[in-house]
Amino acid sequence: METRAAIRRAAAILAASPDSDARSVGEALKEALAGDDGRLQTFGLRLDQSTASRLGRRDEELRAAATAFGLDAVQLAEMLSRYFAAGWQRESGLSECPAARIGKVEQHLWAALKAWPRPVHERQLRNVLRGNDGRF
Repeated sequence: METRAAIRRAAAILAASPDSDARSVGEALKEALAGDDGRLQTFGLRLDQSTASRLGRRDEELRAAATAFGLDAVQLAEMLSRYFAAGWQRESGLSECPAARIGKVEQHLWAALKAWPRPVHERQLRNVLRGNDGRF
């Protein structure tokens, strides 16, 4: 959609601004476009039920990974980013988690990305791990 692409470009410009207010707005726009319902509400928008459900499944898997493997938001964000850049690129088209990932943190990362195929940044992960479902 043209409007969404224009908003993405505007968000990138604002996020790179030397002005701290402009940077904050740019980051908020980027998070809203990534599916952060709390940020969408800041702009008077809402997620549809399907999207909210998918994000809920993602958040459940991320909390399960943190709990099962004793990870904090920083560690989980790093692992998710690495997995997204490598393993997920090969495994995203699979209908089931690869057997080699079962019982490992990557099982949860695979399921989280299957629900919502974008990595989550540390700040948003902190909210997810607090049980705020990624909303601010």
